[in-house]
Amino acid sequence: MYMSAAALCQVDVAARFAADPVASGRNSLRASFDCDKAQTPLENAICSDIQIGHADVVLSRVYGGTLKNSDKEERSALIESEKQWLQSIPTKCGLSGTPFSQKSLNCVRDEFEVRFTMLDSCFEKISYCLQSYADDAKRPHNVPSAPSAPSQRASFDCEAPSSALEIVICADAELGQTDIELAQTYHDAGTVIVSVQNKDLIESERQWLRFVSRTCPLGTVGGIPSVLARSCVRTAFQTRIAQLQACPQKKVQERIPCLNDFHLLEKKSGTQ
Repeated sequence: MYMSAAALCQVDVAARFAADPVASGRNSLRASFDCDKAQTPLENAICSDIQIGHADVVLSRVYGGTLKNSDKEERSALIESEKQWLQSIPTKCGLSGTPFSQKSLNCVRDEFEVRFTMLDSCFEKISYCLQSYADDAKRPHNVPSAPSAPSQRASFDCEAPSSALEIVICADAELGQTDIELAQTYHDAGTVIVSVQNKDLIESERQWLRFVSRTCPLGTVGGIPSVLARSCVRTAFQTRIAQLQACPQKKVQERIPCLNDFHLLEKKSGTQ
């Protein structure tokens, strides 16, 4: 089975603790560098938030692995891209002075998580993935959200995730926004479905969440879900959004059976 570089990093840590139990009692890495020597606004931001520091450690390992496995031309492109990306964050996230705002820290965390997800899930030439990422990065850092809950990281409180599925959602900025889109689409479906079917809609959503939790590999080591888990959940959520948009438009008697037809990938037209 494919294991992401991020997951391998976590396995390495677990193996080190198993071989040296005393290590588990030492302070864990706060970042990929010595926080006692932090000087720049970005370094201070990373060291001021344990979750950003965790993301920085994972990104460092993923970046190193990608660099090692790239040819000379690709390696040069990756190094230059990483340099430009790091230089862009202080301005993009508003790290102009301390103390840093929560909005700025959330921005930094999102940037690191999106970056290591991109590198970790790149199966093409790295230059192709970098170009796609650069095109996306040109968009303003305005996080889309439900009208009633601006600047949310997900449709629930990511400071207190209550399940393995919620942990996976909160570990990926893009996935968190997909979760918000799903919540809004679910709400919209409820306004279309007749009142006598609302209970069926609620039960369908509960059963679907159980389906995703059983089907996707949500187990984590060290708190950072693998790219495989995040990709599985993202695909499932996108499929469910399509269902919630299409099924309520069917005849009344066909709506709930349509919503209860659980699958990870969206079915092509005409597929049984």
